[in-house]
Amino acid sequence: MTRGKRKSPWWFPAALALVGGCAAVSSRAWADAAPRLIFDAASGILGDARGKLLGVQDLAYGPDGTLWVSSNEQTMAFDAQGRYLRTLKVTRPPDPKKAHDFQTPHYHSAGSLAVTKDGRLVACQWESDVYFCETAAGRVLPIQSRDSLRPPAQRPMDLAVDAKGDLYVVCQEDSKTGKRGVYKYHADGSPAFDFSGGSANLIGVEGTEKPPVPCGVAVDAHERIYVSLRWPGEIKVYGPQGGAPQSTIPCPQNNGPSRLTVTPDGARVFAATDFGYVVAFAREGDVFRKLFDRSLGARVTAVALNPAGELVAGFADPVEGAAVRSYAIADKGLTDSKLVVPALQTEYPNYLAGSTRLKTLEGAVYYTVGNRVVRLVPGNPDRVEEVLDSGVPELLSLAFDKEGNLYLASTYGLDSSRGEFVYLCRRSGRSWGKPESITGKDPLHKTAHAMIPFDLAVLNDGRVLVRWMEKGDWPEFRFFTRDTAGKMEQFAHTGYAASRGPWWGHYGLHVDKDGNVLIAGGPSQVVECLNPDGQRLWRAERKPEGGPGSAWLAGPHAVTRDSRGFVWVADADANRIVCLSPEGKMLSTYGHFGDLDSRDGESFCMPCGITTVVDGTGQEWLYVADVGNQRILMYRVIHR
Repeated sequence: MTRGKRKSPWWFPAALALVGGCAAVSSRAWADAAPRLIFDAASGILGDARGKLLGVQDLAYGPDGTLWVSSNEQTMAFDAQGRYLRTLKVTRPPDPKKAHDFQTPHYHSAGSLAVTKDGRLVACQWESDVYFCETAAGRVLPIQSRDSLRPPAQRPMDLAVDAKGDLYVVCQEDSKTGKRGVYKYHADGSPAFDFSGGSANLIGVEGTEKPPVPCGVAVDAHERIYVSLRWPGEIKVYGPQGGAPQSTIPCPQNNGPSRLTVTPDGARVFAATDFGYVVAFAREGDVFRKLFDRSLGARVTAVALNPAGELVAGFADPVEGAAVRSYAIADKGLTDSKLVVPALQTEYPNYLAGSTRLKTLEGAVYYTVGNRVVRLVPGNPDRVEEVLDSGVPELLSLAFDKEGNLYLASTYGLDSSRGEFVYLCRRSGRSWGKPESITGKDPLHKTAHAMIPFDLAVLNDGRVLVRWMEKGDWPEFRFFTRDTAGKMEQFAHTGYAASRGPWWGHYGLHVDKDGNVLIAGGPSQVVECLNPDGQRLWRAERKPEGGPGSAWLAGPHAVTRDSRGFVWVADADANRIVCLSPEGKMLSTYGHFGDLDSRDGESFCMPCGITTVVDGTGQEWLYVADVGNQRILMYRVIHR
């Protein structure tokens, strides 16, 4: 560890020192008291998502034949034979004008992808801008002196690039502007249509009672534009300048068409539907004849044609172990299915999904994968096993009481009603019973999108601790306890946290061996320690001016305390972990932003869970849920 003032920016990668064949994770340290972390790359990583995806959002081929596939967690590149090349974490570089602020890189999930003629990757997410990035490191490239494009309708759903390199963006209705349609840009980012005159809105639907819902776009070599309309269930075909449609292809089956692809000559069009079908059409002049529809076994989220002319489909859920499959095309259907990209679910339970926290009970680590609870038993090697298939939709967090009963939290009731729900699973030996809602059919809070239970805890007297709010109080980050009689009482208030809206309320909770409560305040940028009565013992918070109690925290999502009393924080918004003294003084930071291909123990992407375990030999281990990289990292803790 280094001491004193940091002379380089904190995001600058630190070096590793070898200690007994393992790597000593270097840190930015402010005191000698902080423990050291020792990382062994051979045994310190649980889960390897390289080349495997957990649900496809989109896919696209580059001019060199490289296949790019995006999921909510990753964007990966594969060669023409389907061999994994690398993971790309699309990021923006630090802004030198904001050196006083956290300029941490963050992965931008790509809901839609396209590749330009010069090899740039174009990506967007629902209700986001459209950005261009280079494909070596994922750095966002400036377009027309800006970081990104912002179409007049700010709900981009799909992208396409034509043979000249022009970009097409299909947008659903913007609630603010009321606009929707397809917008065209030149390769340099300049607009190709006159937005002010409305000619860019190719589908012209303003003023109708139930306007069409555009979902997908494709362009053939003649620059004809194909737009899928989920409602009323058809595909419109336009000339290069838009205007009135040249053709209308009825496609009402299975909730209408979504994503599209078309052969370069425009002779065949393939449309995916929400219910797992692909529908094919053949051109006969300006009329299209339906060739076939084929169920592929799961919802198809993306379609493309590979260089060999095969149809390539991406899925929301695995199909015969695949996230992406290819199909030979015949007049009467699809044949010769081949696996292109395996599904990460084939590695279950050795991966992370969602923003799971880590909890410990009797020397084992517990976390969630989907709606299941998984146990990691430390050993040589560690053993991972499922302990409960909860049946709870959208399971988000878990906690144990002092008797080992299991509590779960979700934004769904067992009857699929929405709200903030907490469930009790009663312990029976090394297993747990079926979940029972502690509030019956009614949720703790009815506004599911505003009160997402990213974590919960149970105090030693049985009170359940969770984030909660009273009506009209959402900007404040408040935590309440619920006793066995159902009484809700405010326990802590970490501050104002409205920067990203009420739905961005990540936080972490931990009850230590003395019954004190640690709270990682997420967007309120604090860590607090309180006694069981809710009296604050100390507070570590972000103070630009420094001084007592200052801890330069970006967005702490999880917190725990080790056997010596040191406090460990998963500072997710800074892609690092932080060590505080038992009294909350900032001691050291570990790690920096990195992707799946970084196996050095210092590379994180949104670490959301953290806990410690002491093994049978007395050695203490730190476990970190590196959620953005879908893995758990393990470190030997060396106390001084």
